[in-house]
Amino acid sequence: DIKGGCRFGKLALRLLESLKTQDHVSAVFLTVYATVHHRSDHFCNSIEPFLHAYRIGMQTGDILNAMINAQQSCLISFLCGKELNLMETDVRTYIQKMSEYKQEETMHRLLPLWQIILNLIGPSKNPCELTGKAMDQTELLDYASKHEHFSLMSSIMMKITWLNYLFGNYELAGKWAEEMREIPYNEDNTTVSQCVHVFYEGLIYCALARKTKEKRWKRKAAASLTNIKKWASHAPCNYDNKLNLIEAEFASLMGEKERSAEKYKSSISAAGTHKFLPEQALAYERAAIFYLEEGDNSSASWYYGQAHNAYLEWGAKAKANHIREHLPF
Repeated sequence: DIKGGCRFGKLALRLLESLKTQDHVSAVFLTVYATVHHRSDHFCNSIEPFLHAYRIGMQTGDILNAMINAQQSCLISFLCGKELNLMETDVRTYIQKMSEYKQEETMHRLLPLWQIILNLIGPSKNPCELTGKAMDQTELLDYASKHEHFSLMSSIMMKITWLNYLFGNYELAGKWAEEMREIPYNEDNTTVSQCVHVFYEGLIYCALARKTKEKRWKRKAAASLTNIKKWASHAPCNYDNKLNLIEAEFASLMGEKERSAEKYKSSISAAGTHKFLPEQALAYERAAIFYLEEGDNSSASWYYGQAHNAYLEWGAKAKANHIREHLPF
């Protein structure tokens, strides 16, 4: 019940304001803005509330919720396309604060975001592996498994899945996506990261369906599409560009070339309108791949150029270099 959840979220904020107390600000803001707000309002409009809740939590001694709010502000800033070098500075600062206040679990959940940022900025030994300055992928996964920190396992696997898709390793992306589904932990697609992950799953499943011709991937892609379509009906500002991109990929899979081309354009336009630079870069890239497969090298070259420039604008130099190095012409 998305509408009901949004109503109760707004009610919680009004009640908090009427009580004129700051003791519960950090906890209430975290619940509302992490799980409800994105269903009806733009992701980016939650960044300042998260930061406000962080500051209030630090003042009132609610350190745990303060740090989780900081973590959420970093995630949303990343998804909304804040320049990655600035992001790296912000995340590193919060990691230091979390270490100082001995908030190890929250710090561990922020490490995968720090490493994905570093990988996208580059260079790294393997851009698809979360191993580098911030963390060691194997060690952190082993730690999470040993201590049954399933939310941490989910966070790590989610970022690995995204990276593998972005760098074109569709089989490995699918493997990690499927392994993640085996974790005995389920947020029921309530958080922003879970909803964005459904978007990536849809893209991965379309790619695998096209490559393997297996019907199971097409069914999974259709399920992701159904979810994104539902969310877009309530918050088009967050999900229209995602919906159009999956529809473009699905239409291409079904042989509907004209519809696919129009949907790529719609995704690019919506991502630009709603300021999702990373996803606009991705839509440009997917359109380039589409036109290349259609034998239209001129259009493919133009879209690759736009993708390259958009990734550079975001600060994802490693991804921009990946496009340049793998151009087929």
